[in-house]
Amino acid sequence: MKVVATLVAIIAILAAAGLGYKWYQANGELKNTQAKLVKCQQDVADAKAAQEAAEQKTADIQAKLTALETAKKGLEEELAGLKAKYEELTANIGSEEGGEDALNALQTTISDLKSQVEQKETELKEAQEAAESLKADIEAKEKAIEGLKGEVTSAKEAQAAAEKQANSFKMNLLEHGLSLEEAPVFAGEILAVNPAGPDYPASYILSVGKGAGLPVGQELKVTRGTTVIGTLKVVRIYDDQDNLCGAESKDLIQGQIPQVGDKVNNEIGLKNE
Repeated sequence: MKVVATLVAIIAILAAAGLGYKWYQANGELKNTQAKLVKCQQDVADAKAAQEAAEQKTADIQAKLTALETAKKGLEEELAGLKAKYEELTANIGSEEGGEDALNALQTTISDLKSQVEQKETELKEAQEAAESLKADIEAKEKAIEGLKGEVTSAKEAQAAAEKQANSFKMNLLEHGLSLEEAPVFAGEILAVNPAGPDYPASYILSVGKGAGLPVGQELKVTRGTTVIGTLKVVRIYDDQDNLCGAESKDLIQGQIPQVGDKVNNEIGLKNE
């Protein structure tokens, strides 16, 4: 029977060790997945911001295109009017005094207007090319955003799967009576003693409280030097004091009475001087 019990114990230890390794492994995968998810989400946000900037720039260029087209149209109308006047002056050049000078001046004006129209056409072409380039840039960013959204979805699914696996391993460990999470340590000393009376037990004020996360019902060993003299049970947590609590005797070694200055902790042999 002892051999069987020993084998069972060894198997349980090996199983717990295996579960512990898988727990740490699953936790590592969870952290990696969470980091990947955060990066994917940031990439999506950056891509959206770049897309919005490109769209605003496109809108600005479209407004410039409209203004250029309006200006070009105005110049073309003015040029058509001047050409008509030029033709009229050309037809009557011999019948009016100074007609040749007026014709030369008008020709110069027409030439200037033609240059202005050509300049507007160049600007218009450049603006159109810029608009097309930005349009392509926006389409590329939209495609990138869609791809990143897919990565975010995949990362979320992987995170959920890793978290589920980690929790599963954790529950398996707990079922074996094990936990990889470090238990909190509570340590302090007795500050005041209220001796027991006929109708009530002895009570104590301890120098540890809600600031350390101490819960009501927590049992604390009482030590004097290196000797454990008994156990106290926390019965009150002071909401307005981080480092105070009230406790009562639970189990005391016969003949031993806790005193002011005795140490208290939830780990036997813990040094808390």
